[in-house]
Amino acid sequence: MGALLVATTIMTMFNNIVYTIVYTMGFFTSSFVAPLVLVSTPLSVRGACSIVIYMTIYSLVLRSFVFDILVDSLFRLLFSSSEIFDAENPVNVLRSSTGDVISRMLSYFTYTAILCYTVYSYVLKPLVSLTVQRVLISLILLMAIIVYIPLTTIHTMFVISYYLPTNQLTVDEFGAWNNVIFLVMFIPSTNVFLVISALCFCMLFFRRVRQHARFSPAVFVALLALSANRVASTASTVTRLINFDFYVLIYPFTFAIWTNILIILLYTIIPVMFIIVPGRVKRCIPQAVASSPRCRRHLRMFMKRQYCEENFDFLTVTAKFRAQFMKVSQPQQDRLLDEEITPQQIYDAYISDSGDFQVNLRQDTCLQILHRIKSDEISADLFEQAERDVWAIINGDVYPRFLSSDEYAQMELMLRHGGAIKAVSVIGAGFILARQGIKERLIKYGVIKDHASVDESWVHPFMRPDEFKFDRDAHKNVEMMENPLAQAYPAVEPGMFGVL
Repeated sequence: MGALLVATTIMTMFNNIVYTIVYTMGFFTSSFVAPLVLVSTPLSVRGACSIVIYMTIYSLVLRSFVFDILVDSLFRLLFSSSEIFDAENPVNVLRSSTGDVISRMLSYFTYTAILCYTVYSYVLKPLVSLTVQRVLISLILLMAIIVYIPLTTIHTMFVISYYLPTNQLTVDEFGAWNNVIFLVMFIPSTNVFLVISALCFCMLFFRRVRQHARFSPAVFVALLALSANRVASTASTVTRLINFDFYVLIYPFTFAIWTNILIILLYTIIPVMFIIVPGRVKRCIPQAVASSPRCRRHLRMFMKRQYCEENFDFLTVTAKFRAQFMKVSQPQQDRLLDEEITPQQIYDAYISDSGDFQVNLRQDTCLQILHRIKSDEISADLFEQAERDVWAIINGDVYPRFLSSDEYAQMELMLRHGGAIKAVSVIGAGFILARQGIKERLIKYGVIKDHASVDESWVHPFMRPDEFKFDRDAHKNVEMMENPLAQAYPAVEPGMFGVL
């Protein structure tokens, strides 16, 4: 029994040292990350929920750092006697009970934000209209507030009543009733939030939901950590109520170790996952930009500024020629020309030496096209070789310069506001870069083939299906709640943090 007592004492001292170090690291890490999260996160519904989740987690580590480390150290400096830390001392009771109230209040905000994020992202957004989304999110917040106000009021009044002259409770009885309030009121309500949030994540198994929603690693890991913490804290509270001596004996070897692991996860790793990069980890490829009418406008504006817009216009008229030749009906927003166009008109304007918008083509290509026009050998692939040559110019010379232009930044901003491309976290960006680096090295050493370099059958770049799926409601959310801390996106350099 003496050896067990010594081992328990040593383990308790070790856990306290680790606890102090981890909370200090978590505090400084979260403090450094906080402004980056605020600047990089858009204030849409999901962005606002992400900010609330992060800031409540940050407030929790701040509370623990202040109450459990700074205040504790201050008491030890001011009071030479250890009586201040006795369980019966009112000052110590006030310190611990106040910290508990603040922690539970902040935790409730975290659970509510996770609930709103998951319900909105994986249920409401893919399935209902914007108006219904706003109404249901408002109802969820209203219900959370209705539950939160009496819960917090009862808990606070109970703590205050301990210091009233009429109080008859001992410290042990006060702690026991405090735990009962925690188990009866706080645990059930927040457990419902966690279960609903987990079920919402399960909606990603449905294809329709995956088409309109994206998996959030930061929120998912936070949900897992909070769920595990809920199981551990409930088991700890129940064990303490049933057999306090047994609880004191096993605490350093079980609950204390898990608490330190959870602190490392919640306060050092998860905060970094909330940092969003502005989407410059993986650039839009030329084929994707050419497939989207909205993106092509920005590409043409850049080419006009570079005095080479005739290449873009040539591909536009050949796409129209292909469409009308193949009797393909174009969507109203994707009509390239309103009037009919003949092969001779295209040749005279873009290929002939006297053309006003002549493009740079090989002589044999020009002669072959002219011969087919005069021989009346007209088909959809009449200008295919010319299209290949012009696209090679755009792809190899124009597009690399377009990537560093203001027009590209404006296009990317438009895509993000429209929900066509999704923001990635710093952790996700690291995985993307690592995967790209490994793939490039495998291609370099011949382990795998570069399928992008394989010359496949030619498909006109302007006639490919639009690779960007625009979110029907994302632009409305952005217009409704734009982040005022990050308005200078076009001026942001690659690799820096900016607006989404």
